[in-house]
Amino acid sequence: MPEIRFKNLKNEWKHFSFKEIAYKAGIKNSENLSLESYSISNELGFIPQKEQFENGGTMSKADKRMYFIVSSNSFAYNPARINVGSLGYYQGVKDVIVSSLYEVFKTSDIIDDLFLLYWFKTNIFKRMIEQYQEGGVRLYFFFDKLQKCQIKIPSLQEQQKIASYFQKLDSLIQTTSKKLASLKQIKAASLQSMFPQEGETVPKVRFKGFEGEWEKIPFGSFLKESYERSTVENEDILLSSAITGVYLNSELFGHQRGASNIGYKKIKKNMLILSAQNLHLGNANVNLRFEHGLISPAYKVYEIVNISPLFLQQWIKMDSTKVFFLNATTAGASLCRKNIVWDDLYKQIVLIPSKNEQVKIGLFFSNLDKQISLQTQRLEKLKQIKAACLDKMFV
Repeated sequence: MPEIRFKNLKNEWKHFSFKEIAYKAGIKNSENLSLESYSISNELGFIPQKEQFENGGTMSKADKRMYFIVSSNSFAYNPARINVGSLGYYQGVKDVIVSSLYEVFKTSDIIDDLFLLYWFKTNIFKRMIEQYQEGGVRLYFFFDKLQKCQIKIPSLQEQQKIASYFQKLDSLIQTTSKKLASLKQIKAASLQSMFPQEGETVPKVRFKGFEGEWEKIPFGSFLKESYERSTVENEDILLSSAITGVYLNSELFGHQRGASNIGYKKIKKNMLILSAQNLHLGNANVNLRFEHGLISPAYKVYEIVNISPLFLQQWIKMDSTKVFFLNATTAGASLCRKNIVWDDLYKQIVLIPSKNEQVKIGLFFSNLDKQISLQTQRLEKLKQIKAACLDKMFV
C-alpha cells in the first residue's frame, strides 16, 4: 500500500509487467511529409521542433521520412536521456512526428495514461532505469528493457484520482511560476524606466510630484568605511555576503566556515558590503535583514550617509551598476577576479534623486522584492509537496 492514500480506497495494488500494459507504437513516416516535427523537453514534454537551420533552409522531405509518427495518447522518450526525465505524453488531435531515435509506445485500458505519466516521475522508476539501462560511455534504456519492468497499480478509479491530484498540483505550480515570471519582468522593466539610463539625467517614469534632474555626486560621498572588528569568538551573528544577498552563514553552508571568526568585520543593519575582487559580477549588498553581524575581512564595509538604503540596494544590483564597478577595476588573478581601484571607484559619478524620491523608489522595489520572495517560496513549497507525494502516493 502507498504511504498516502485517498479515503475509502482499500483494495490492494496489483503487479503488472510492462509487457501487459504497453506496446510499441512508433512507425516510420513514409507518406505524410507535411506533419509537424516535435522534440521532448525534460520539463515541458512534447514541444514543436525548430526546423529552421542556420543556413536558412528547412527540414527536407527525406529527413521527415526518417521520423516516427506519433498519434494522440502516445508516450515517447529518448533512450539516452530518460534518466533525466526526457519523456513526454502526447494528447494532441493531429498526428505529429518525432526523431526515430525516440521510443514510442501506447498503453492498454488497464492503466490510466496520466497516472502512468506521473509514475514515470517517481524514484521507483528511476531505480528501474538504473537497473536495466545498458551501454558504455552513454547509457540507454530501450523499450525492450522497459517491458521487463514491473509496476504496481491500484483500481482505475484510484489511478484517476491520483492523476487528477497531480494535475491540480501542476496547475498550481504553473500558475505560481507565471506569477513569479511576471513579477520579475515588472521589476526588470521598472528598473529600466525608473532609473536614468546612460546619457540621461532623469528617468522615463517617476512618481507624481517629482521633477527636475537627478543630482550628480561621487560614489564615495555617501559612504563612510567601517573598520570595527570582532575580538572574541562568535561575538555576533555570523553572516556571509553572496552575490544574491546577505545570509546567515548556516543558511548557505549549514555550518561555520573556517576555524575562527575573530577579526571579522562587524556590520549593522543598512550597512553596505562590497567585495574586493568580484564587485563587477554583482557581489555588493546592503544588509537589510540583520540588526548586527560579522562579515569576512575580505569585504569592505560602509555606513551609508544621507541616502536611502532601500534605494541604494536597488541601484547596486542593476546590470548597469556592474559596468560602473567594472570601470574602476584592473586585471586580477583570473578572468573572474578583478582588483578594485578604490580611489577611482569613490570618484565615479552617481545620479541620485531627492531623499523623498529615493524613499519612494526604495519602498516600491522593496515591496516588489517581497512579492517575488513570497512567490519564490510558494513555488519551492509546491515543488517540495509534489516531490514528497511522488514518493508516498505510489508503490
